[in-house]
Amino acid sequence: MKEETNISHILQRLEPSSELKRSVMERASQLEAGRKTFGNRMAADNRQIQKENITMNAISTKETAYVKKRFPLAVISAAACAAVVIGLAAVTLNKDDTKFINESSSHNSSAEQKENPVIAVDDESTREGLLTVTDAVGRPYTITDKNRIAAIDSLVEKAMTYPVADNCDIPTRRTLEYYVGGEKRTVGLGDEGYAAPGVYLGIASDGDDDSGTEYLTITVNGTKHLVERYSDGSPYYDLLYATEKDSPMFFNDKELITYDETAVPKALDIISDIRKNGTQLADIGGSPLSDIEKLQEIPDTDLSFTLSGVNYTVGLYEDHDLISIKLYGCIGDELPTAYYENARKWIDDINALIDSVEISEAYLYTSRELSEIDVYNNPEIVGYIRIPDLVNAAGQEYISNEVTQHDDNEYYLTHDCVDRFSESGCIFADCNNNVTGEERSDNIILYGHNIRTLGTMFTHLTDLDDGTGDMLNKCPDILFGTVRDDGLAQYAIIGAGCVRLENVSSFLNEYRSFDNDSHTFDSWIKNVKETCSIMRDIDCDADDEYLTLITTVPADNAEDYRFAVFARKLRSDDEAPELNFKPVKDSPFVIEPVEEVKMPDISELTEEQAVAALNDAGLNCVISYDFDYTEKGHVCYSYAPYYDPLHPLDYVCKGATVEVHVSLGEYDGERTEPTDNYPFAYPVTKNIKLEVPVPDSMKGSYTFSIFEGTGAGYTKTIDDMSGVESISFDTNEADKMRLVVYAKNNDAKDGKYIRYADFEADHADNTYHLIGTLNTDELLETMK
Repeated sequence: MKEETNISHILQRLEPSSELKRSVMERASQLEAGRKTFGNRMAADNRQIQKENITMNAISTKETAYVKKRFPLAVISAAACAAVVIGLAAVTLNKDDTKFINESSSHNSSAEQKENPVIAVDDESTREGLLTVTDAVGRPYTITDKNRIAAIDSLVEKAMTYPVADNCDIPTRRTLEYYVGGEKRTVGLGDEGYAAPGVYLGIASDGDDDSGTEYLTITVNGTKHLVERYSDGSPYYDLLYATEKDSPMFFNDKELITYDETAVPKALDIISDIRKNGTQLADIGGSPLSDIEKLQEIPDTDLSFTLSGVNYTVGLYEDHDLISIKLYGCIGDELPTAYYENARKWIDDINALIDSVEISEAYLYTSRELSEIDVYNNPEIVGYIRIPDLVNAAGQEYISNEVTQHDDNEYYLTHDCVDRFSESGCIFADCNNNVTGEERSDNIILYGHNIRTLGTMFTHLTDLDDGTGDMLNKCPDILFGTVRDDGLAQYAIIGAGCVRLENVSSFLNEYRSFDNDSHTFDSWIKNVKETCSIMRDIDCDADDEYLTLITTVPADNAEDYRFAVFARKLRSDDEAPELNFKPVKDSPFVIEPVEEVKMPDISELTEEQAVAALNDAGLNCVISYDFDYTEKGHVCYSYAPYYDPLHPLDYVCKGATVEVHVSLGEYDGERTEPTDNYPFAYPVTKNIKLEVPVPDSMKGSYTFSIFEGTGAGYTKTIDDMSGVESISFDTNEADKMRLVVYAKNNDAKDGKYIRYADFEADHADNTYHLIGTLNTDELLETMK
């Protein structure tokens, strides 16, 4: 067992008002990573209980097809934008004799769609017709179609023509093993998947490139080849999809829809008809990017599925009668991307297909593997947690997050699940818990921040303590699973309440497992009953598995307390426990529910109008600037925790910070030169040090941040400002880019950022120029 950590110290660190590092926008990184879907309910005694499988989709749709309805512009990632550019360029490869992939066998379900066990390779005759795929957590499956294996090998051969890279370290997402001419070939697909501070997405480089270009790696028999992420014709994503398992098709549009086995062949019929009879949008490959951006950066609706090594993605642009069809995987010479105009008939057909599938309950999901957590490339992600019925006015779950675990209980207080600094941190397991091993701890303890201005992690966990039991009767269950489980299992909540910090430390340290005379189950359950102010009648014994959730108490003078929720995993023969939660004693605090306000529509408002609208709604904001085709000075997109503009009744926490992106107009400066492997011209960026002077009278702990994309692109935390003359940032920006520096007193309860200074990059002088004056007076006011 790992050395036990001082839990009292760790629990004090859960206070959101101090020592937190960065990133107001933790939730955006999850949205940017992609949509999450989770798997099936398992019946234990012919009664329906919840045991759900997880996926966290990033670029890959993995084994699932999905539909997105008007996914908000506020969460469009750099990946999404670049994907549009690739799509435009790809259309120029138009061929008149395009043959539809799988046209002859489109209605035949592949044998590989079912769970595929590893086949032992015993002799020369077997191994040439077998390719083994292993995911990041070690789960293998096999491909036996020789034509498909040959197509995969052709993509590998193409990858071997790319430059060799020895100086980058990107985690392997997937490993392929197969034989060619009697020799074994091992291929690793490496994808960091997320941004390093100050660059776009990839952290790898070729050693000479400081532009923030995004890279992936394909390693063949130990030799690592560097591939640009969005290079047209790059073999990376084709290899990724070519080695996917087949996907059942399901659609998600806020409510998830149960799988209909006829959906895939019907969708293939529509796709085939479009490709055969549709009219491709003329000359879009050579038109300015603004032409397609004026349509939409992403479609109103899209569906996607993978079959026999080919991923099909269909996008509907409703207002323009336009359809996009994109293919990845074993597509040979097929056209990878095309846009079809005058497509109303097919738009209606696809919408009819979506509407024809029976809608299930909102939290029933199609089966998926927990192993798909590997898209985050973080081995410290150990599982996933959801509280299905704890939702906002739009039906969005407040708690639906990855669970991490580090070798201490400090790291994930200030880092997100992809190792970036984040003020929200992560939901994480106690470092002394055995979460994924064979001898799992009897009681797994999870921590999470309660930061009401962000509305993330365990902010809404304390909503369960309403003093009556009504909320717990409405939200009686927790779903939790680890990467080694088959899915998310149902945990019935026992009770909840506030516990003194002095008691919590020994309570948690001593009762992870009931394995000796001094730390017995009887003494643990006695402590639980003494802690809970609201409980229900539920049978518990030492052979059960338990879950404890811990967060801070959002009340005055509650620094010495923590809020705890205790739950028991349902047994295989369990009936659903009765919903009879009731108060059993007075809570030491009255915990007010989180106050939420309606998110105003600020799209395309001027900066001043947007700030005023947010302030009127009781919301804070931070500003960042982007070169964009939106009118200069107007909002091009925004992001707020848990906000999705699709829902007119969507609400955010009062006092939350909204990130507002304002257009600088179209970029007219120097751009990169297109190459054969990367045929797009992007703004040239330079490494420039930004020095931000600060008043010499400052004291205390402060965080200075520059927001870019979704979250702090650059951030510095100074524990003691005494004697500090300036804050420096190593930036990589385009000419005339405008950066806004925000400051926050880490010891202030409100956690509010103040706009301190604006700067503009100057490539000619290799420096930044201050715009206006420093907001010194307001900065000094934060010390009071």
